[in-house]
Amino acid sequence: MTTKIDISYYGNDFFYSEAEKNNKMPSKERCDTLNPNDASWDNKCNTNNFSNNLQDCIDKELCINKTNFESNNKIISLQNTSYEKYLNTKEYYNKEVLKTINLGVGIVFLIGLSYYFRVPKI
Repeated sequence: MTTKIDISYYGNDFFYSEAEKNNKMPSKERCDTLNPNDASWDNKCNTNNFSNNLQDCIDKELCINKTNFESNNKIISLQNTSYEKYLNTKEYYNKEVLKTINLGVGIVFLIGLSYYFRVPKI
């Protein structure tokens, strides 16, 4: 049993999916070359310089989006695994509790039967 976790980066988000569908998603090498975390992007992609660096700015944002998408998928995978383990442990615990209750009821029933048939009736 799994649960659906809502995250910010879906593979079908407009920005991400359009780039994937149209083969405009930059490669890993291109993302490494762009270095999207560099502080100089603030100046390169501001209102005055955006038209000069249009494709680079879009590629930078796609690289950031792709990185966030991949990291969120890793987190979700770990969370789903942990949640599945929790559910399995809970199910095992519930079965053991039920077996213990059944065993207790059986012991009490057998003690009652043995007492009933042990005492001679006069």
